[in-house]
Amino acid sequence: MNPLAPSFDTVGILAQNADVLAKVALVLLAAAPVSPNKPTTIHLIREAFALADPDVQEALSEPLQRLREIFGGAVRESSLQELVADDAGHSFATWVDSFCVIQWAEIESCLGAWIANARPEFGPQIAASFQLMKQLDRRRVAEALQRRHQYCRSLHEFLGPDDLLCIPTTPALAPRKGDPPRRSSSGTGYYPRTLSLTSVAGMGRLPQVSLPIAAADGVPVGLSLLARHGQDSFLLQVAKDVAREMRLPLNKL
Repeated sequence: MNPLAPSFDTVGILAQNADVLAKVALVLLAAAPVSPNKPTTIHLIREAFALADPDVQEALSEPLQRLREIFGGAVRESSLQELVADDAGHSFATWVDSFCVIQWAEIESCLGAWIANARPEFGPQIAASFQLMKQLDRRRVAEALQRRHQYCRSLHEFLGPDDLLCIPTTPALAPRKGDPPRRSSSGTGYYPRTLSLTSVAGMGRLPQVSLPIAAADGVPVGLSLLARHGQDSFLLQVAKDVAREMRLPLNKL
């Protein structure tokens, strides 16, 4: 397996249910299950839910209400500003920009020479991504790395060992096969909004579990829980608790 962007590359697990997910993850992590313990606080990130399309927001409204019923006052709304205490960090645009600068630089370092020599034929979407990589001003990398370190440290200080973040997994329904979303640099486009949500775990070095907890027009809608760095076992236990309390069918995880 060749690295792509080593500081972001990680193992992802697709599982039929939360129990299987936890068992596989604990094997890979060489970790032991933790004793059941309820979260101290579950932070619903206001800006993340605001990014979602109306159908995604509507689909997640009932699961969020159930989350409040299960965990009571532990569920609260929080802002990006609270997470990182950085004037620029209140906007996802800063998270995405830093994430992309680091990722593109690492991809260029890992694959740039091979692409130049082998000249592989990419599809239009992948070709467009690699073109952005070539246009990167590498003088921006140091600042982006510094910001990631700052955000990672701030998140570690903000989150207690039994705290969680909660965000939509994606801001929109999954694109239909053969009909990819148009690439756009606008913050309202599909890719910038999706990267806004996926950048949180990467920038903060946080474990994340996505629960396909709802649906819109027959398409699964995911709700993600993220834990403090190193609290993977706790996150897996909470995911199992949520799946059980919400009676998710086995084929929905």
